[in-house]
Amino acid sequence: MSPDLTEFNISSFRKRAQPSAWCWLPAFAVAVGVSGAAALAESHAGQQSAATPAEPAQDDPFFPPDRVNPPPEAPRHRIVNVDDNDKLNIRDRPGVPGSTIIARIAPDAVNVATGEGTAQVNGGTWVEVLYPGLPGGSGWVNAHFLQHIPEGESAGLGAPDIEPGAPNDLADLFTQIEDYEPLDWEAVETRFLESTAGADTETFRAINRLGPMTRALLILEEEEDPQIHARYRIRYGMEKMGPFAPNAYTTPISFVQIDRFNMGPQRREALPQDDPAPHISYRMVMDTIQMRTARTFRLSRAEIDDDTAAAMSCLGISCLSMDFAADQAPGGWDADPDAAITLTPPYDLMAPDATHSPATVLDQLTIAHGFIGDQSNGRVNWSYPEAREGVSFGAPFIEVVIDVNLAQDFAVQGVLRDTHLNDTSLAELWHKVSSISSADPQAPLVSQAGQRVQRSPP
Repeated sequence: MSPDLTEFNISSFRKRAQPSAWCWLPAFAVAVGVSGAAALAESHAGQQSAATPAEPAQDDPFFPPDRVNPPPEAPRHRIVNVDDNDKLNIRDRPGVPGSTIIARIAPDAVNVATGEGTAQVNGGTWVEVLYPGLPGGSGWVNAHFLQHIPEGESAGLGAPDIEPGAPNDLADLFTQIEDYEPLDWEAVETRFLESTAGADTETFRAINRLGPMTRALLILEEEEDPQIHARYRIRYGMEKMGPFAPNAYTTPISFVQIDRFNMGPQRREALPQDDPAPHISYRMVMDTIQMRTARTFRLSRAEIDDDTAAAMSCLGISCLSMDFAADQAPGGWDADPDAAITLTPPYDLMAPDATHSPATVLDQLTIAHGFIGDQSNGRVNWSYPEAREGVSFGAPFIEVVIDVNLAQDFAVQGVLRDTHLNDTSLAELWHKVSSISSADPQAPLVSQAGQRVQRSPP
């Protein structure tokens, strides 16, 4: 029996009114997909004439970035009533129709922690499951498949055997959150490659070697009208997924959100007849395939109102603030006296206002970081970072803010912060690159600096 053939109807769903001390997000619901008589009996209990659609997902399951570990006092359970050759399907919300499988639990898993949430589905009780490898760190499972482990007997048990869901399913979950409209990613990819590379084979290859953050920025600029005064925010998360058949290969899957805020009205009071361009946001999921370092295979778009944009954080400041993100770095900047941009990228190096383009500044930040890219023959070679132990599944650990012409002079400033480093001494890496127009339109003034934030002693 296929896991997706089970039907559950939601009779009630109790949401946590406030986050608990250990988790900042509302709980996610997990449907159960198992074969055998137990699953059949469970799906028929209290069955109605038609399956109720899944409960809408709550908030963004890929944020906040902090890894969510179950509290020590959380009750522990083992999985029962599941065939040895089957697994429990963890879903993103109550109910099978319209929900997404986000992970699967082994039939003999132990030390499964549960939280406070409950949901009544066709007369059965579902309980919250806590696991840091899930989007947001939590899910739900039917209590029929859990057996409580008495206190004291769970000591020494390892983490439960839980594997992520299919990349396409998780990509859909990431891009189809509330207010985001899915886009035809294949059409967008085609337009992007035709516009940036055309029939030039060498440019085509260079474009396809760009890293996921740069590609996301260029796709946004290709799809949207230009803005003279703008702030970009890029949040990047990544998971290495697999092994996949036939050769048991693994591949990095990038989860990218890029927002562009129209800062023109923030620089001066908008005239009554003005109709300022909206703030926009794209969410993209990318993989590596056929010589493409970052191919988009899921994509969505949203428009952001002023109140929402003002409440969003760009490296610690309001995303509509005229303050600079670089001032939020915790320490002093170590300036690079030899700062220079010597790239020859496959996109426009310069902006029309005689500064370097936002994409150029972003690639220079990548080079300055060192661990995620280096420069060779004028191009950036992207290097996927190692998966981070300090974040939940797909959550961002790199954030970039790029300010375009926010001061009186034409200038572009980019700031990159990398957190949750798998390092016992380093807590964060910060990098800053600025390009300011000069008397020579082909030679902007360039500055570059960095910070290495040490971990606090235990």
